[in-house]
Amino acid sequence: QLRLRHSRSTPLESPAPNPSTAKRSKKERSSPYQRWLSGLNILLDPGHGGKDMGALAPSGLFEQQINLRLAKEIAGHLEELGARVTLTRSTTDQPLTLEERMNMAKETNPDFFISIHCDDLLPWVDPFSSRRPLGSSVYYNRRLALPLAQTMADSLMKRKGFPIPSNGFLWGDLYVVREITIPSLLIESGYLVYPWQEEMLALD
Repeated sequence: QLRLRHSRSTPLESPAPNPSTAKRSKKERSSPYQRWLSGLNILLDPGHGGKDMGALAPSGLFEQQINLRLAKEIAGHLEELGARVTLTRSTTDQPLTLEERMNMAKETNPDFFISIHCDDLLPWVDPFSSRRPLGSSVYYNRRLALPLAQTMADSLMKRKGFPIPSNGFLWGDLYVVREITIPSLLIESGYLVYPWQEEMLALD
């Protein structure tokens, strides 16, 4: 089911611009990368929402706000590459149960389902005592999602200007990646307990 689609004239002699071309906006101009994801239907799921705030960041922001900001930014990039993107929620005050998210996936029948989250630690865990990097993680459950998980984790590891460590891809028994029959991922974008990671995720 996984489909990867992936002679000079002088100023006086310059021809008049084509009106139809001149009216094109920047987004409408053709790009060599514009068709990479053409034809793909992707459902992005900003985790939490409504009264379910998720983790609390040091600045007072809640995870559900950051998840939504990230999902909208990612949606914009995917659309520039030709994908058709739907969000499970578009506002911070919109509550959604896990079952409602799965029903939306059944209704829209996307090629991929990606749930966006930020990670947290239990209150008694010291975030500065960990011997392993605490950063982004890509979770999958079904085997058909493994190639997508590997690609996504590899992309996060190699992304320039994005110093949040990557924990790679991991198998997880998580509802939104388990109760779905298409390639689906849950991405923990970083740990909000660290102010510098919050700043990158909330403001960049």
